Amino acid sequence: MKKHAGARRLGAAGFVAALFATLCVAIAAPASATTPQVAWSADVSDVNVHGAITGADGSVTVANCSSAPQTVGTKTFSAGGNVKGTTPVVNVRNYTEPVFTTCLSQQAAGKDGTLYGDDPTINDYYENLAAYKPDGTKLWSQTVVTTDCPSLNGKIMPSVIRIGFDGNVYVTGQSVNDWCGHPSYLTSFAPDGTLRWQVRVSTQSLPFLSAYDQGLVVGVAGVNQLVYIDYNGVVTSTVQMNEVGQPYLYGQGAGADAKGYVFAVFAHNVSQTTCSNTYFEATAVAIYGPNGFAGRYTPAPCTYSAWLKPLSTSGFVLEQELADQTWELVTFDGTGSVVKKLSLPTGDLGGFTITGGANLIGGDTRGNLVIARPYRRNDGSTIGTIFALFDPQTWNQLGVFDTYSLGDSVSVNVYPDSVVFAQSRLYFAAQNICVQQHCASSMLYAVNMAKLGLDYPRSAALGVSSAPLDTMAALGDSFSSGLGSLNSGELYEAGSGDCSRSPNAYARQLGADQSVKLELTTFVACAGNTTADITKQNGQASQVSPTAKSLFLTVGGNDVNFARLGGLCIFLDCTQYHDEFYGYLADVGTHLQASYQAALDRAPGATLYVLGYPHILPLQNCSTTGSGWFAALYAQQLVTNLHPDYVKEAKDAGLTQDEANEAANHSPAISDDEAVFSRTFENNLNLAISDAVDAVQQANPTRHIVFVSATQPGGPFDGHQLCSATPYFNGLDGANAANTFHPTAEGQGAYEQIALAALTAHQPQYVG
Repeated sequence: MKKHAGARRLGAAGFVAALFATLCVAIAAPASATTPQVAWSADVSDVNVHGAITGADGSVTVANCSSAPQTVGTKTFSAGGNVKGTTPVVNVRNYTEPVFTTCLSQQAAGKDGTLYGDDPTINDYYENLAAYKPDGTKLWSQTVVTTDCPSLNGKIMPSVIRIGFDGNVYVTGQSVNDWCGHPSYLTSFAPDGTLRWQVRVSTQSLPFLSAYDQGLVVGVAGVNQLVYIDYNGVVTSTVQMNEVGQPYLYGQGAGADAKGYVFAVFAHNVSQTTCSNTYFEATAVAIYGPNGFAGRYTPAPCTYSAWLKPLSTSGFVLEQELADQTWELVTFDGTGSVVKKLSLPTGDLGGFTITGGANLIGGDTRGNLVIARPYRRNDGSTIGTIFALFDPQTWNQLGVFDTYSLGDSVSVNVYPDSVVFAQSRLYFAAQNICVQQHCASSMLYAVNMAKLGLDYPRSAALGVSSAPLDTMAALGDSFSSGLGSLNSGELYEAGSGDCSRSPNAYARQLGADQSVKLELTTFVACAGNTTADITKQNGQASQVSPTAKSLFLTVGGNDVNFARLGGLCIFLDCTQYHDEFYGYLADVGTHLQASYQAALDRAPGATLYVLGYPHILPLQNCSTTGSGWFAALYAQQLVTNLHPDYVKEAKDAGLTQDEANEAANHSPAISDDEAVFSRTFENNLNLAISDAVDAVQQANPTRHIVFVSATQPGGPFDGHQLCSATPYFNGLDGANAANTFHPTAEGQGAYEQIALAALTAHQPQYVG
């Protein structure tokens, strides 16, 4: 498998693999995807981070959200890790009110990077809205007052601050003056601090405010109402939420998307005699829009709904605990119809223990989803968090980062409110706790994640859309589809049928590698396919996007009947079939060239990487050494000369019926001569592939087609042939003979290494 800076920490790598291999059959955890690179880190103890927000330019601001006797203030870093500025760090020991500065519900950052929050530099700071440049310079400070109770000086305590899609600033707040009756208002300011308008919304508090493309939506506590107000201050609709129970419209329980659709969790308390837990049971998750009720998702009885977030691809994702105390994520559309479910494993997972669900951080502008799962090592040495990036429509894993890679002896407490993301960058603040001595500090980490976009729906408000990643495609036969590479409990990808597309295929691993700035959008490799399956009408080449930038391909093995060669080497003497197999080689070059040309013609701007086949057998007898599957064959063959299971296995391995019957009279073995014959034939097949690549390159001098050897000395396959101590190939699989001689998950990881090396050499703009 590919080596990384943190690869020596086998416990952490094993934990990640165990965790994400059990999340969903479509999700694997190849080593290449488990350790995205830490771009930079910074000690921010002077701010004592409790919250963070990213800017449209990829910058990040961290802030203190605590109350007395702490200090408050912010520090802003550029995407490159340089300090851009700080807002005043003020000691609030003499204050008893909580202080928030661009933090939690108060966080807001404008399109130009301006930070909006409370002004902590004056005594009545909680009644003042301030704007700061990214370098920390204060632009203005405004006391928010009621416009309909001016004679009573009705000051308003800002509650929630948001940036509208129109670029203006919007603040909810409740009057602090008893004579005004404590009404709540929505107030709008221009970026320069000029008051635009103010709307009196209710006599109740307004804990929820979200911007969408046509205006603002405000949640009114106590009366279960949503009030929609356009960007001119006109109330356009009031929506009554009529579900049973109390809706949760603030904090982690709810949110809105860029079209103004709001979801609310309706719940009631459940007694211990009714359900196994004492949480609130979610009776419904209702979806509302500007025109009223839009849909409903109804969980199973005794389900606790914990987190709920909007997705930019439309719809929402919910985290919930079921009656049996297991956890899952559910995606559902705007009508409440379930799109996909993902189980979240808990308990002891190979030296690490996870209890409970996950912190559902949120979605990005690409439609992806970030979750965080805290864990503790069973030996008590460290605690940490695993961040995972998913496509929530398929639950395909796009990247994983484990804080254990930051250091073997460091525990990391991650503040969930400080986990934010920008284009290709995950930020999180954590408290590092030394194990051997008493020390702690707040650190900010920047982790590269190529498939990640800016958080949603704020990205829509800031007018930031992620430029789509360039794409790649994987074509060819079973060595590209991943046949034989499933780990225990995994299944081939849904819909792949006999093609046996594995979540561990090298192309999947390459697509999940966070150093690779390409997205795998076409995965059509299929077990059993030949060059004809690429070139035929509606074949593999026709399914490739014309805009793809990289194509990866293995093909030719089925054209020369390589699976049959392996079966003959095991059950008979394959050296006696020299003429048959070298006859296949005589014509394969022409067919290979046609398949390469078809792929190039389909994607005119792509580089085509043709991967050769690795050496499967060592240059020696491979009958007994380290080969348990041979022992089973010997035992089976000796029962009777015509043991039906033995004959069937021989036939399944590619032999004719007559050859399989004959095999029953011979002991299974791969002799030295057969190993040499097999190795020589592999070399000649790879030579034919390399020659075909050269021919197509000469015919297309302006195109890029690369032969990628899998047999180089010292390469990732070297020393991992069958019968070695750590083989990367399957022996004869009695349950599925098709797996024979195919790469395991580790073998596909080796393929990913050579594919990545070729990509780095020929298209370096997509790596790093």
